[in-house]
Amino acid sequence: MNPDKAIVLTTYSLLSSAESATACLRANGIECLVQADDCGGMLAPLALEEGIRLVVDTDDEAAAREILAGVEALAPV
Repeated sequence: MNPDKAIVLTTYSLLSSAESATACLRANGIECLVQADDCGGMLAPLALEEGIRLVVDTDDEAAAREILAGVEALAPV
């Protein structure tokens, strides 16, 4: 993923939700990553303040939104 073209697609309050979304996107060929300000997992409550961000390339934004919309329609994350 080109860091200059990376955007925050959405923000989650739970790491498990962000990881589920990441798995769905990767299964559909979309490169993505999860960012959280939680000191490497040592201080998980810190991530609650800003949330857990799901990041994708701007070129993949529309496809990623469509995939997540379909997944959330079946089972809200």
